[in-house]
Amino acid sequence: MKRKLYMKKNIFVVALFMLASASQLSAQMTDRLVPHFGYMYTLLTMENADFESAPFPLGFNAISIGTYYTLAQTKDIVSVGLDPNLNFGLNFSNTGNVNWYLQAPIFVMGRLGANSTSYNTQNIGLGAGLGMITSYMSFKGGPVNVKELYSNPAAVIEGTVNSRGSNITGRIMFSLAPAKGTGDLFAIDGNFRTRIFGVGLIYGF
Repeated sequence: MKRKLYMKKNIFVVALFMLASASQLSAQMTDRLVPHFGYMYTLLTMENADFESAPFPLGFNAISIGTYYTLAQTKDIVSVGLDPNLNFGLNFSNTGNVNWYLQAPIFVMGRLGANSTSYNTQNIGLGAGLGMITSYMSFKGGPVNVKELYSNPAAVIEGTVNSRGSNITGRIMFSLAPAKGTGDLFAIDGNFRTRIFGVGLIYGF
């Protein structure tokens, strides 16, 4: 009887310890997050890969949500981290079609000043990073008929202003090399190359 009671006490203590550890780990992870939400205008430039053709630009207005996860930092002033994002954009073509894309940019970034960690209170911040933008685009209108998944190696640069406790960040992201895909471009079914350039405002919270 005493042994069973002892075992129950041990199980209870272990359960409390695991619960406390999970709570502490969750708090530590939350402390490392700098979430953001905002608007991006993304310009996708397409050109035929089989022969020389003029680039064809496609513009999308997008909602962006993501977070910066601090991997390492020094005095909450300088940090290195991961910045995954999810962007959903729409384009309304002249033919009446509603075109869309879903993008998942992820960057390894360095930050200085504002936004470097969730505890930084400086007024100005800078950031830059390298990574990948994976996109799925569905577009039908004019000379373009494409449904394709592709990825571009990319870079991002940003500047942040901390005003009254609210972080406002101007962000520029751009592909470093074209991605290849297939589709109907300029009334020719074949291969294409696409590049990405995006600008936007995102808000930290």
